[in-house]
Amino acid sequence: MKAPPQVKVFRNYANYDPVKFSGELKRGDWNCEQDPSGTNEEQNACVDELWTCFESKFLRVANRHAPHIQKKVRGLDNCPWLTGDIKKNIRQRESFEEGAKNIPQ
Repeated sequence: MKAPPQVKVFRNYANYDPVKFSGELKRGDWNCEQDPSGTNEEQNACVDELWTCFESKFLRVANRHAPHIQKKVRGLDNCPWLTGDIKKNIRQRESFEEGAKNIPQ
């Protein structure tokens, strides 16, 4: 019995140019407002805010150069006894059978 297909999310690097990507990262504004004074809890919250700010800015640039795409991936066979070696032998057997059909008699 086959498992149902899954939808996976990937980045599309088909039009990705690493030079343009790094150039845009270098030119980007990476400053986030920060208050250096405050209690330890406020500083921890500030670190979280800085990380969120950096992450959102970085992902905005990354999404322009390598956007997310969705692909449907077929479900895997639910047969734990069917190992990779067994599948390889099955494919080899089928190729031999196909070759035997093409031999003139």
